[in-house]
Parts: sequence; structure tokens; C-alpha cells
Amino acid sequence: MKMLKSKVDQLRLIHGTVQLPCFIPCATRGVLRGISWDELSKIGYNMILVNAYYMYLFPGLETIKKLGGLHQFIGWQGAILCDSGGFQVFSLKPKIGDRGVRFKSHIDGSEHFFTPELVWLSNEVLGADIAMPLDDCPPGEADKKRVEQAVNRTHNWLLRTINAKEKSPARKTEQIPKLFGIAQGGIYQDLREKSVKFVVDLYKRKMIDGIAIGGVAVGEQKANIRQVIRYVSKWLPKDAPKYLMGIGEPEDIIFAVRHGFNMFDCVLPTRMGRHGVAYQRQISKSKLQIPNIKYEKLDLRKSKFKTDKKWGYLSYLLRIGDMQGARLASLENLRVYYSLMQKLRKK
Repeated sequence: MKMLKSKVDQLRLIHGTVQLPCFIPCATRGVLRGISWDELSKIGYNMILVNAYYMYLFPGLETIKKLGGLHQFIGWQGAILCDSGGFQVFSLKPKIGDRGVRFKSHIDGSEHFFTPELVWLSNEVLGADIAMPLDDCPPGEADKKRVEQAVNRTHNWLLRTINAKEKSPARKTEQIPKLFGIAQGGIYQDLREKSVKFVVDLYKRKMIDGIAIGGVAVGEQKANIRQVIRYVSKWLPKDAPKYLMGIGEPEDIIFAVRHGFNMFDCVLPTRMGRHGVAYQRQISKSKLQIPNIKYEKLDLRKSKFKTDKKWGYLSYLLRIGDMQGARLASLENLRVYYSLMQKLRKK
């Protein structure tokens, strides 16, 4: 199919402007494992994802506030998208009710109660550029009744988040995070339509600043994920930031951009790098497991590494388990992803 041109090609945030489509590296706990912020910036990235759930539990909101906010605490001067932590919370099998979510910390077993209002406040304290609201994210195998419950609850929680934002004293300043709405619905087309149209209506009324599609990377088959992308794209406005949460395989990003999405996040580039997998520039064959390559059969045409010596050394570092090998592979993957997004912007 033809590339669907989006009318929005950049996102203006407190900490700079992000070109769209974009890939957002996951610094879940406020650190991109093995990669420095200078290295990330030199590649070209100017937005990262940090998880509010982890920051809330440790080092805690008060500590981060005393240290000047999340940007100052971690030393990152670019934009930050704060995920609510809903996915992590629900993996802990919490007690979910219409008021919020009660769960026990994975760190020390202490009990906590997340509400939409608390999640919004957390984002304000952290100083996020983009805040994701608390949503009910059921697993991929959930039946329709459970998914419908999640849709209705997510809508209610989004309205409560908007209300908390409207009442915030910080609204009088320019330092308030942008708020995205999350649409749920699982693999059920009617529920997806209901949820997407609800969120789109709020966007058109300028009550939220962007649209996110959640629940598409929680255990479903890839064919089902792509089917959701196909029919969801029909209901999305061209002028909106459209964030497909958790989708990160290069071929899936290409597919989603063709259907109008322009924001993506995933742990894959650095996680795969730490496991000795480097992505190639030619995405048709999306990854290459370096440790299994014989030195005398290196295919340098598809690699950033221009000499047998350099490619071989990376393979050697990974074989002996040296941390530098994982670092170099992770950096290469981040470069490949950034290059991919640049190419997609030009199409």
C-alpha cells in the first residue's frame, strides 16, 4: 500500500522538538544500559522513555524532586516520555478496581495504590515532557468481557486524568507535560473502534495532545497485531501524534508508518545488543547474530563495520562475554533504528 502521509512531522515539547516519525529508546529505570547520554545524543536521539512506576518506587518522587526533577537527576537534557507503569503493575497481578490499582512492590513487597490522579501528579513531579495516563492493559489472551471492562475503565481513568490536569496549578506555566490518551480494545474490532473514537474525540476537542494505541504487544500473534494496526488506522486523524506503544521490530515499524503511525518505543535495540544480536542496515533480513558468524565468511556489505578486523573484533568481544561487545552491538542497533526513522521521514 502507499505510504500514508501524516500532516504532523514534528512534536514541540518543553525540552526541544522531536521529528516524526520517531523511535524512542527505553531508559526504563532512568538509564539506557551500557549507553551514555552523550552517545545517544550524538546518534541524533532527543527523546527517551522512562517508566514512572520504577521512579515512583525507587528512588521515589520526593528524592527526585529534591534533586531538581528527573532531567537533572539522570543528566538527560532532551525530552522524556513517562510511561505510567500500568503494564508493569498489571504483570504483578494486582487488585484492580474502578478507583485504581492496588499492588505490592516488586522491590520490597510494600503495598501501593495507583490512581489516575497519582500517576498524573507523578509525571508533574518528574517533569515529563509527555505523560501517559494510567490505563487498564489486559493480556493478549483476555476474553472479550475482560477487554470491554478494560476499555471502559481506561476511558474513565483518562477523563479523571484530564480533570487532574485541568485543576493543576502547574497549568498556568509552560512546564506542564503533554497528555496522550490511550485506546485499548485488544483484538476485537468493535471495541477498538469504540475506544479509538473516544480518544480521537478528546483530541479533536483539545483535551489531550496525542493518541496512543495500547495493548498491541502483550502476547498477541503478529498477524493479529497487524490486523489491529490496519483497522485502527482508519479512525485516526492525520494531524495527530500517533503512538503505537511497545512495537519495535524494524519491519513492524515500517508497516505501522505505512498506516500513519509516527511514534514507537521498544527495548529491542539495546536488549538484543546485550544478547549479541546486531541489526543490519538492510531491514529485509532484520537481524544478524554475530557470535555465530565465522570470521572467514563475514558479509561486510550489510554491516556498518567496514573491515574484517573491526567486525571480527566485535564478534570476539561478544564470544568472550566482554561488556564492550554488548555496548558496541547496542550502539550499532540504535544507529540502525535512527537511520531507519530518517529514511521513513523522507518517504
